[in-house]
Amino acid sequence: PDPRPIPRSRLPAPPAPPRAPPTPPPRPTHPTPRSVSRPTPAPQVSESLIYKAAYVAPAQGVVMDLETGQTEQTREPKEADPDLAKLHRVIKAVEIPLPKTRDAVYLLKKKMTINGRNLTQTTRFMDPAADDFDQSVSAADEAYQNRHSVAYTIGTSLAFELIVLSLACFSFVRKDY
Repeated sequence: PDPRPIPRSRLPAPPAPPRAPPTPPPRPTHPTPRSVSRPTPAPQVSESLIYKAAYVAPAQGVVMDLETGQTEQTREPKEADPDLAKLHRVIKAVEIPLPKTRDAVYLLKKKMTINGRNLTQTTRFMDPAADDFDQSVSAADEAYQNRHSVAYTIGTSLAFELIVLSLACFSFVRKDY
């Protein structure tokens, strides 16, 4: 062995110290414009779901047993369940004074056209050779999307905005600045 010391350039490099994981950027304390969203009011979601259960599902041949929670698919359209239809009318009455944010999307679908047909006219996009059941399923979906008129959707939403604006004006007038 050579008694001379090994020069530093030939020594193996010491192991690097472990790196700490990068710290995430701080979260903003106020919402950014992209993270702000208006949730759909619960009665509007309920009205939509109950309408589908009461009218669309039976028209598509789906039979639901609400006591057991079981469903059965048939190829024949069924009649609407009177109890669900009554529940739908009650929820719709509760929903009337609220803004129709979800229905505004359907209004946009009505304005978009492909070959002169709007996107809510699903039966017009079907193959003419489709059987009666497929036609009835498509018609039920089309009836669901077109269940509210433009006047109903815009009118009730504007009425809601008018009420909120009136309450804000009333509150503003009563304050003494």
